[in-house]
Amino acid sequence: MELALKIGMRRSELANLEPKDIHADFLVVIGGKGGKDRMIPLAPVIAQRLKNFIKDMEPDEKVFKLKAVSISDKVRQFAKKAGLNGFHAHQLRHKFATDLLEKGVNIKLVQALLGHTDLGTTQVYLSIVDQGLHDAVATLEKEKEEEDGGPWGVDPTTGLKWPRTY
Repeated sequence: MELALKIGMRRSELANLEPKDIHADFLVVIGGKGGKDRMIPLAPVIAQRLKNFIKDMEPDEKVFKLKAVSISDKVRQFAKKAGLNGFHAHQLRHKFATDLLEKGVNIKLVQALLGHTDLGTTQVYLSIVDQGLHDAVATLEKEKEEEDGGPWGVDPTTGLKWPRTY
């Protein structure tokens, strides 16, 4: 789960990952979606954890020894234990992409990390980020309304409340 969340791999890519694909500071996805290969950089902490995990494995062994559907089942089980019903493995990939965009990473870099051929596929995440910006502004306005007595204004001469307009 951590690997999917921190580097955005698909469940099928996780299922097919072999020790020979993992290098000092990157890993190679062989035959990802559409049969495409790609390189994914690894943060030092993740690289070290992976190296420790695979140290006694054969180069052609499957790292996680799970099929893609089993990975989905495991993610769903862990999520359910955490109180997240209806959570899917692919949502970890979505979280990875959204977090990068929210931190200002260039969308072309996110596209490359996800292995998307079409930029339009990656741009879907921009709408999520845009909605987050709108929600942030709305939160500030809601706080202002609460400080000012809610969505109501007060006429200074009569003291009567009236709906606040913006």
